[in-house]
Amino acid sequence: MLRLKKLSSLDIKQFIVLWLSGILATLCVLPYASRLVGKSLTTALLLKNLVAAAISMFVVVALGLWLSRKAGFKLALLEPLLRGESENIGGKALAIAKVSVPAGVLVGALVVAAQAILGGGLKISSLNPPAWQGFLASFYGAIGEEFQCRFVLMSLIVLILNLVATRLTKPPSKVILWAATVMAALLFAAGYLPMASALGPLTPVVILAVMIPNTACGLVFGWLYFSRGLEAAMLAHFSTDIVLHVLVPMMLGGR
Repeated sequence: MLRLKKLSSLDIKQFIVLWLSGILATLCVLPYASRLVGKSLTTALLLKNLVAAAISMFVVVALGLWLSRKAGFKLALLEPLLRGESENIGGKALAIAKVSVPAGVLVGALVVAAQAILGGGLKISSLNPPAWQGFLASFYGAIGEEFQCRFVLMSLIVLILNLVATRLTKPPSKVILWAATVMAALLFAAGYLPMASALGPLTPVVILAVMIPNTACGLVFGWLYFSRGLEAAMLAHFSTDIVLHVLVPMMLGGR
């Protein structure tokens, strides 16, 4: 049975760190997003988004912490760090980075290749957001999108599937974890279709150019989430976005 429990000091610390990081990540994407829609980033717009981010991230982080814990996931680095168990935290971080960074770069290259081969997809580079804006936006992909798609959505799917399969009497099986990973990856990829439609007509080629590489990204991020923790998925997502929004613009536009 799903029960609420009294919050510990660790719960509160984790919430505050994640909540603040989510707010900052949302603010980081504003220059990039403003460039895409052709609007100036005014003080009023900044304050509006600050309030919206504080509210939305409050809900997302609270849900993510509760759902992920119920689903059997932990924060591989943040939790022991806040517990004061920092003896081998550097080694754990390095072990995660050795897997997450190459995986993120690889799927980033896959996205670029898919767009080139299919001749469609999100032609964001044609809108010329500078690399520094892409760098800042990468923090939102790594933090904001992973909060939503892995921390909340994938944890929820795992919890539901495990509730149906075992009534939560056992940890989620590999079948459940992979089924949730696939479902969350498909929804993650579909989340990019509205952006694609704003940049042009949603032809079959464009849909494939969006769905195939982004589903692959979601599969990799989901695998890292259940096997190595949320931080691993975040780092891989950040590495992917650096390829897409920093390296590619620099190569194409020299900025």
